[in-house]
Amino acid sequence: MILDAFTASFVSGLIFLTAAAIFVITSLVRRDRGPVQLWSLGYLLSAIGVIAYVVWNALIGSGWASTAALAVGNATMVAAAAALAIGCRVADGRPAGGPLLLGLGLGVATAISTLVDGPDAGAWAGGTWLFLSIGIFAAVGSWYCLRGRLSRFGFGKVLGIAFLAEAVVYILRGVVVITVGSGQPLFQLWLGSGPVSAFFIVFTVVVLVATSILRYELGPRETLLSAGAVMPGMREGYLDAEGFRRMVDLLLRKGSERTEFVVVCAVHIDAAEDISASFGGDVLAELRATVAAAARRYSVANALLAIEHGVVLTCAMAASPPDARRQAALLYRGVIETLVQEDGIVLPAIGVGAALSTTVGFETSAMVDGARAAAARAAATDEASVVFAPSVSHASSR
Repeated sequence: MILDAFTASFVSGLIFLTAAAIFVITSLVRRDRGPVQLWSLGYLLSAIGVIAYVVWNALIGSGWASTAALAVGNATMVAAAAALAIGCRVADGRPAGGPLLLGLGLGVATAISTLVDGPDAGAWAGGTWLFLSIGIFAAVGSWYCLRGRLSRFGFGKVLGIAFLAEAVVYILRGVVVITVGSGQPLFQLWLGSGPVSAFFIVFTVVVLVATSILRYELGPRETLLSAGAVMPGMREGYLDAEGFRRMVDLLLRKGSERTEFVVVCAVHIDAAEDISASFGGDVLAELRATVAAAARRYSVANALLAIEHGVVLTCAMAASPPDARRQAALLYRGVIETLVQEDGIVLPAIGVGAALSTTVGFETSAMVDGARAAAARAAATDEASVVFAPSVSHASSR
């Protein structure tokens, strides 16, 4: 079945407007920042483009009025594709300024191309610029999702695959238009409004679900990037101690406003001075490096990490107190398994301490110091491998 242009545009447009409204409204309620802001911008621009296409359909046959509406729709769709892709770039810790200007420039070029083609070109005025521009930005978004930090998330990979499919479809449309033209049966049957609208509906649902879930998973990372806290002291995924405490403070303030759980974990190596004295400083340094690498691997994907006086610290959002306990237990098991698998390395007593904001409070020093003290207690006892810091009032009464 081949849908006519109006029906195809109306159905896909209605679905996209609904998706855009859901995502943007929930983002405003959550006061999201960073890449989520760019994704929201992409949805808004897409909504404007959909409305412009509906107006164009209503004005078909009216000459330049319909072409002007088509130019607006084409330009905003290119800009929307740019915003979605650049949101993935920002999630990877990269700047957005230059690519945003490129997206704006290609959007303007697409609008000009549409007007130059004029009413005689019909529905496909400016099509070459539209298809290739969207295809290029979709390919960029796919790259950052599949090769960058977003690849650490399952739905980051899903988003990358969706962008890759979009890139293939739109680049193929551009190539076919250039080589055989948009009026050929090949284009109309496989790459025209009907088939692409069906693809667009599926693409919209997948991207909406993926970005909505990533919006939660990127919480700490998003705060880090939007606060401009990628500091010189951040190397190989670790913040320096000062930067870590700054970020914990930001997350605690964010968590207190939304009544969300923040958990700080500490990994303590017991008797580190004795290990250094008995086996040498190089052995202790190797041991600490192994523990740090294991902590990075087995902490949750959106955790912030730091090393403070030989103690590895992590901070992340938790869905619930049981989720916080699961994070701490996974961290302990991962560190121990890594040490056991290493040949010729000293196996010390390891303790993991955790501080939960709803127990300890939303004060940075209390959280970090509480986690460190709990880790030291865990390393010094055989009764528990993971110890949670008590509430401040309980600790002071002991």
